[in-house]
Amino acid sequence: MADSHLKHITEVTLATHHNSPAADIWCAVDKAVSAIFPYQLFTISVYDQASGTTCRLYTTRHDVQPLGARKQVTESTWSKHVLQDGKQFLGSSIEELKCFSEWEFLQGIGCESVLNTPIRSNETGSVVGTLNILGKAHAYDNAPVELAVVLAQLVSGVINASREEILSRPFQGKMETV
Repeated sequence: MADSHLKHITEVTLATHHNSPAADIWCAVDKAVSAIFPYQLFTISVYDQASGTTCRLYTTRHDVQPLGARKQVTESTWSKHVLQDGKQFLGSSIEELKCFSEWEFLQGIGCESVLNTPIRSNETGSVVGTLNILGKAHAYDNAPVELAVVLAQLVSGVINASREEILSRPFQGKMETV
């Protein structure tokens, strides 16, 4: 692992260890992700199995992917792979992003590849959210994708601690599907 990667992961670890405010932790995660996985768009979502939805709790592009936006989870190959089986999804080209209802929009803002990493509950092992990193075509083909798993697990407790508040926020917008 590159020293700079370790430095950024350590910053996230310290932020969670010191019980920093969630906003500070998300900023530390963003800094680590941008150093390890250069992106066009980075979001973090909470997954609520009971309602069958995801809710965006962090975004680097408020103008196009606002906080609090929700997606209805369908019985897609992607949702089974990521949300049910808890496996990473690496889509290297726009063809692979067509599993998302908003793939044309994503292409329009320069996103032609994706690395989705499930965030698992440290208590139950179930998926409670996702890290969603989007970039140019083939951006993550040779990336150290296992480091995204490390980052995801570092924030699992923060998501669990704040999920009730996040999921209780009202949502008035158009609901996309995944």
